[in-house]
Amino acid sequence: MGLKWVLFLGLSLAQQDADQSDSVQTLIKQLGDDDIMSRKAAAGKLVDLWEDPALKKIIEDNIDTARKNNNPDLRVRLEEILAKIEFRHVLGKELVEKIKDEIDDIYDADEKVSFEYFERWLGRPSKYHIDGEKEQRKLTEWIYEKLESFQVKQKFSLFFASRSNLKFGREFVARLLKDNNPQVRLSAVMTLGTLRAAEYTDEMVELLDDPDINVRTNTLINLANYMNPVKYMDKISGLLDDQNVNVQSYAIYALGRMPAKKYEERIASFLKDENVLIKIQAIRALGSLKSVQYADEIAKFIDHSNQGVKTAAMVVLGQMKAQAYVKDIVKQLDDEDKSVKEDALRALYSFGAKEYHKEIAKLLDDPDPEVKSVAAFVIGEFGLTEYAEKIAEMIENNRVLNNLWAGRDSIHALALLGEKKYEAKIADFLNSNHEMLRYSAISAISMLGSKERAKDIAELLGTNDFCAKAYVIIALGDMGAKEYADKIADLLDYKFEEQDEEEDSLYESKGVADVKSAALYALGEFGEIKFADKVAKFLSDGHPRIRASAVAALGRLNAKEFSKEISKLLQDNDYVYITCTDTNEQDKRKKGVMRYKETTVCQEAENILKKWEAAK
Repeated sequence: MGLKWVLFLGLSLAQQDADQSDSVQTLIKQLGDDDIMSRKAAAGKLVDLWEDPALKKIIEDNIDTARKNNNPDLRVRLEEILAKIEFRHVLGKELVEKIKDEIDDIYDADEKVSFEYFERWLGRPSKYHIDGEKEQRKLTEWIYEKLESFQVKQKFSLFFASRSNLKFGREFVARLLKDNNPQVRLSAVMTLGTLRAAEYTDEMVELLDDPDINVRTNTLINLANYMNPVKYMDKISGLLDDQNVNVQSYAIYALGRMPAKKYEERIASFLKDENVLIKIQAIRALGSLKSVQYADEIAKFIDHSNQGVKTAAMVVLGQMKAQAYVKDIVKQLDDEDKSVKEDALRALYSFGAKEYHKEIAKLLDDPDPEVKSVAAFVIGEFGLTEYAEKIAEMIENNRVLNNLWAGRDSIHALALLGEKKYEAKIADFLNSNHEMLRYSAISAISMLGSKERAKDIAELLGTNDFCAKAYVIIALGDMGAKEYADKIADLLDYKFEEQDEEEDSLYESKGVADVKSAALYALGEFGEIKFADKVAKFLSDGHPRIRASAVAALGRLNAKEFSKEISKLLQDNDYVYITCTDTNEQDKRKKGVMRYKETTVCQEAENILKKWEAAK
């Protein structure tokens, strides 16, 4: 190529750049037109030039000029265009082409609006083509950098609290632990606690020195409830001397949740504290630590003037099985305070004090429906069939159903008492307007074990109530109603994206997980190996509860051929609650109760693999 041609080509390209720059400047000038349609057309043309490497710098320079010239309208319009251009760069050319017809509907310069669309994108990934973690992370990073107001930062944090499958989100939430706004730090603490993100325990522990009291107390609560902060016990114990009562009380609470025996004497010293909140936490912590040597001291509070102190003492004495104080607690059944009566009943249940059944049964006539409820529960748990008719009358006369908890516990008690003659009465609640009563009736019929009632329950499989559907599936599994196995297996094919976009996606996501986990549980209970292949597909599901349920189901199906796939989950540390079969194995009356155990995916996998290995 000759020198003249090279020079000509260089001059031509330079001229093109100059022309392009002039064109951009013309469009920017058009943004100041009075005509809104002219402004919109110019904005659209500028955004269409997003791939031009020089465009961003030109717009940034014009934003500075508009700022200097005190032209806020032009500055805002340019900032919105710049954000849309940046958004396209974040997504990449291929993805922009896929969604070019809807991309401008999804992004708006206002961060609150843009975050709502971000929720939609990550909430329905396949619908919006954000399928891979790399793309999801890229989009999240961009949104994170745009967060400004504390309200949107809180919303960002809470979004990931309900999306445990988006593990990369924890990293972004953890960054908010260092935010300047205490409400944002608090939201981050609560989200990481909910996600049981133990990998960020060290960062959370730093907030025990936070200047904000709410942040300190909630950090203590979340560390104690969801993390494993044992190595920080000494640091937590230091907060027993904090100047703030709330921080002190939750430090006691946290130590009570840990193997903190070496601090029990220090905790016991707070029994003498004048502050009732601290006194209550000290009583409860000693109960959790099983510090029975302090039973006599705790028993002094049975007649305390403060209702909270009194009830805490009774419950803890029940936990400690301090039989010497049973009669003192029975006397509290005559207390005027309903909370005292309720906790006295719970304490007697912990003692297994059936010999006081007459005193307990008197409270079936208590004017307060919640007291009736607890009394019915205790009678049911004790298996006192002589009171079945009385409990049935309570339901028949509708004297407790003005309180849903009372109705639930009364139905539950009849089922525990095994009184099949009341089955039809219970079945009437399958069509109750109150969801709690419907759920109770489903479980109660399952507990009574009448297979002829399976058809009544199965009619609810078509309900739009996710929770009721899950109850029904578990009930049918517990009843061994294999005739519904194929229909339940079909529910595993439910597609989240097929639902109306206007539905509450967070509720729906949880509901789908409930239904699929229940279906996996039921298929495991049916014990039909033909479903093993279908169940195994969910070992790689995005929701940890579904993965753990699939592992448990394969274990019950004894599908050892999937050992290799299950072993891949030995590093999956996600905490979950799954429906279990073993909690009440010794008490067949309770088969059918919605019962969950807390576990991790890897723990379920390890248990199953060990069981199979031992059986070789």
